[in-house]
Amino acid sequence: MVHDWEIRDAKDKDFPERKVLFIKAEKEDILKFKEKFYLFSGSFVKIDNTYRCFLYNLNQEIEKKIEKFLKGEIEEEVKEEKVEIETRKEPEKSEEKEGVVIERFEPKKEEKEEKKEVKVEIERFGGESKEEKKEKLKREIKKVRVTYIFPAGKEELLEKVEEGIKNVILEKNLKYEFEKVLSLRQDAKVTPQELATRAKESDCDVVIIVAPENWGKEVVSILRSLRIPSQIITEDNVDKKFRYLNLITDVALLSSRK
Repeated sequence: MVHDWEIRDAKDKDFPERKVLFIKAEKEDILKFKEKFYLFSGSFVKIDNTYRCFLYNLNQEIEKKIEKFLKGEIEEEVKEEKVEIETRKEPEKSEEKEGVVIERFEPKKEEKEEKKEVKVEIERFGGESKEEKKEKLKREIKKVRVTYIFPAGKEELLEKVEEGIKNVILEKNLKYEFEKVLSLRQDAKVTPQELATRAKESDCDVVIIVAPENWGKEVVSILRSLRIPSQIITEDNVDKKFRYLNLITDVALLSSRK
């Protein structure tokens, strides 16, 4: 039951058109809201007895549906535009299920280098050396293992998302490193259950779903049942820097709770 709620503007230079929802409700209602409006909402954070959630990409129709839902006037799910999934047959691969292309990323073996003398420059008054500062910073960086799921034929969107995340981390000097451990290509021959199972087997911290079509919601639901954190970035948000900052924040929070 939703006891009280309020939607406010939450704009700034990095988050144009963003709004924030404050809601007092039972946990099951929060989950139901997230299920219905997952394409437009970020993660919920509980402060005392109130939940807070940022809202993105709202238009008048969606905002009205959110308000009606909060008032208890509607129960039906938000209908998404149906997008046909292009049928694409991948070459048969031994020891792999048809339609799933897996790219694993293993650390490269470091080539042996000649030993070099390193001049350690010590700061005045017993300060840390440059090498010590570098090692300290390295220890402070949190590595997040990511499995990506993207539609067949949308490889360029996956590359944009990876580059966007990397650029925002560097620009904002965030102490996170997103390590891609697996990428899964979705096509008409792959079921949402197969995608979710492969993602779980990758032992990742979080799954990022790029440009999902009508299969995305089911994958998210299955991942939730498997207790695998996930985030979605829609195709119209791929070029928006503010979306990456919010995604990184949410992913860091989700992975720390795993």
